[in-house]
Order: sequence, then C-alpha cells, then structure tokens
Amino acid sequence: MKNKCFSVFLFLLILGIPFTKAQPLYSNYLLNPLNNWTYGTAIFSQNGTTYFTALGGGKNSFTDKAMLVGILGNDGEITYQKSYQESYTQYYPGIGGFYPIGDSSFIVVGSKGYEGMLFKLDKYLDTICTIFFKIDTFLTIARSVDILPNDGYIICGDIAHYTFEPHLSKSDGVFLYKTDSLFNLQWYRIFKPDEINYGYSISKTTDNGYVIGGYTNAKTDYSGEPLVNKTDSLGNQEWIWQNGSVYDDWQAITSISNDGNILIAYGHATYQAPPYPVPSSLTQIRVVKIDNNGNELWSRDYGESIMWNQVLTITHLPDSTYLIGGDVYINDTSTYGWGYSRAFLLKINENGDSLWMRHYIHEDEYGTQSNYFSQANSGADKSLLMIGSSYNFFNPLTEQSIWIMRLDSLGCDTPECNPFVGVKKPGIMKEGNIRLFPNPANQYIEITIPEEYTSGNISNPIVKIYDMNGKLVQESIPDYQGFSYICNTQALKPGIYFVQLIDRNCILGSGKLLIIR
Repeated sequence: MKNKCFSVFLFLLILGIPFTKAQPLYSNYLLNPLNNWTYGTAIFSQNGTTYFTALGGGKNSFTDKAMLVGILGNDGEITYQKSYQESYTQYYPGIGGFYPIGDSSFIVVGSKGYEGMLFKLDKYLDTICTIFFKIDTFLTIARSVDILPNDGYIICGDIAHYTFEPHLSKSDGVFLYKTDSLFNLQWYRIFKPDEINYGYSISKTTDNGYVIGGYTNAKTDYSGEPLVNKTDSLGNQEWIWQNGSVYDDWQAITSISNDGNILIAYGHATYQAPPYPVPSSLTQIRVVKIDNNGNELWSRDYGESIMWNQVLTITHLPDSTYLIGGDVYINDTSTYGWGYSRAFLLKINENGDSLWMRHYIHEDEYGTQSNYFSQANSGADKSLLMIGSSYNFFNPLTEQSIWIMRLDSLGCDTPECNPFVGVKKPGIMKEGNIRLFPNPANQYIEITIPEEYTSGNISNPIVKIYDMNGKLVQESIPDYQGFSYICNTQALKPGIYFVQLIDRNCILGSGKLLIIR
C-alpha cells in the first residue's frame, strides 16, 4: 500500500433551458468534457452548488480512462474542474462514490489501474491525501465507501485475477477495507472467494456492523442473484441473504432505512424463456426490507416485467422517503429497428408504497439508443438531481455524453410532466400538444392533433392515461373518426389525469384532462 498527495475542451448541448441568472428549477444538459465515451458517476448539491464526478476516454479511449471532478454552473457550464489521467492508466470513479464531508472537503472512491483508491479533496478539489491499495495482490476494484461517525472510512468492492476493464472483470470475491480518518488500514476482509461475486454498496448498520449489497453468480447454472452480506463491527460475517428468483436476477443495492432496518433493491427475475439461462430474463424492480438479523419484514414489486430492470442507487430524501434509480432495457424494435435503454426513478415511502415512478429518455432525430442512469440525489429547493449518460450510435455527430438533469420534487423536468421525461419528440409530431374535447370530460374524449404539427402517417395509435402520481391507469386503442381519435373514459374516477397519444413508441403529444361525474 502506498500513500501520496497529488482546460479540458467542453462540448455542450443545451436542451430547452430557460435562461436565468438564479438557479433554475428545471434543467437538462448533455456535456462531454473528457474526450469521448463520457458518463457521469455521481452528483450532489451543497449550499446550492452542484458537484459531480465523471469517467471518460482520456487521451486514448482504448488504453486510458480519465476521472473528472467538477462543479456545474446554473447555465450548464462547468465552472471548475480537476481531472486525473495518466497514459495507459484507467481511473474509474465508483458509481455514486462522491460525498461531502462537512462544508470544506469531499471524498471520492474508485479504482486506478489495478488498485483501489480513495481521495480526500479540499474545497478547491485539490487532494488533501490519497490512498491506493491492493487486497492480497489481486486486482482491486473499489466501488463504494461509507463515511463513519468516528471519521474513519469503510470501503467495499471486489477483487479479480485479471481484467481489461473493471466492469468486465471476473471477480474472485467481495472485500471490506476499513481505515481510520488518515486512511491508515485497520483491517480488511474477503467474502466468498470461491465464486464470482461483486460488491456495489456499503453502509454502517444500527448495530455497529456493516451491510454490503452486491451480486453473486453462485447458482449451479451460473445465472446470478442479489447478494447481501451482513458483518459485525470488525467485518466478521454474520449472515448472507441471497433470496433471488429461480431465474437470472440483477445485483442488490442496500441502504439503511429510517427505522434502522435494511433496504434491498434489485432487478427480480419473473420469467426466462428457454434455452435457460440465455436469453436474458424478464425482471421487475423489487424492494425488500429486512432487519439486522436477516428477517424479511416486507417485499414490494414495481413497474413492468421487461428484459432488465437494474437498480444502481437508493437515496434518502429530506422528507423521509426514498429515491430508487437505475436503468431499464426495452426490447422493442418496432420504432427504430433496435431496442433501447432508458433511466428510471422510483419514489417510495417507509412502508414501500409507490409515490411516483418516471422514466427518462433523450431522443434526437436518429431516435434513441442508450439512456444510462447512475445516481440521483436531493438538490436545492426540494429539487432532485440526476446524472448518467446518453448515447445514440446511429447519430454520426455525437458520442456518449454526460446527462445531467435537475428535476422538481415529483421527478419532472417541466411543470406537471408526463411519466416519460426528457423526451424530444421526433418524426411524426413537431412541437405542439394534442387537443382534448370535451375537457372536463365524462364518458369519452376526442383527441386531435393540429394539422400544422403533424408530419407523416399515424398507423398504430395507443392512448395511455396516467394519474397525478405517474401511475398508468388506462391503455387503449382509440377509434378513429374523421380527424379525431375517440377514447372511452367511463372507467376513470373523477380527478386530474395526463393523456398521451403514442404511435410506434413515439409520443405524438400529451394533454391534461379533468374527469367529472
């Protein structure tokens, strides 16, 4: 183990942001500050200032990976930054692994080359001290850190014999690495070294132990399931939770709930077509609450069962609720000829009740390809911050870029948004909204698109109606009469709804509807 203490061209595309000198309530930015193949890994707000970390191509996107720590201005410009890069060296900041310590310093966890790393930065983002470490001479991939009450640090991740890039490595076990406030090693532990395992999240539990959320490939058919390791205060294993499905599940992300128990969120497989275990299973988002002894208190499922639902973060919000986020893959080729991914946020309360859920997509004239989500966090004025990346390899003019959004407390990027957020409407519809008549409505509505807003033929329209929390309450194929689409609304309860007219996965338009009886 060794210790040491240590402008990039910016391409910016702003997506419909109103100009203001004050911090805007809504914002939506694509940035590419690290050569090509850039994506954001962590974001948070402190005293109204937005900080973030990013991973990018460095000088050479094949042999180098660079890390950037930066501050985002209210206009989407990076106002201050520090980048870490060396030739033939790969810097990998952990997803979500960037935290404030008080008002004057920050902590960043990740990996450099074959070593785990932990940075402590001052308010100017200069390093106060840095640690690089290996576990038993293995490749060490540090993914998450928890800042302990006694000013120490607990790091988790996984170790491997070989790799080309950390996310492609064959893991040989999960590790815990405990340091004091000066980064001096106090102890480390290795778990399940005889199987393929990954450690993604770490938290100190209320009984002074630790809980690791991760993934194990331990099934006899080599498919995976969520992995939760619980240890005592010295890192000695107390129990393991691996209650996935019989199919191929995704990794678990863990956090400590407000009542002192443990939350587990992961992609739970519901079905897998033969030949098993290929192709990929269909999954739903599952959240489980267990106590410190490993006893299950409740379990909830959310969203549709689709090819993948991957959870990457759990964030505690100031209103004592939880924000769960990740990305999903949609295996629907009817619109563009290929599947695509989109980001999601799910807000739940202490009992696991869904408060709202939204999906996030960035589309250009070439459609949509990859909308990757890495972390969400609370921002100023009850806002939410989201960071990840967006990329469409069918667009010859763009590369993978950081995607940063500032949303309101309902997860919207515009007032009273629809459940699908950040969507630019391509092709069939130009800018404009559908018209709903009558409104207020009772038995039916007529949906029309102003002629000046249409371009192209509408072949397979679908009407989706959502309640104020973003829950889909009705989906139907409308009747076509003249220039209007007729939709029955008799089953809707009195209240306010959002209506979408969709054709071939393209949102043609949306409108707000009031139902009265």
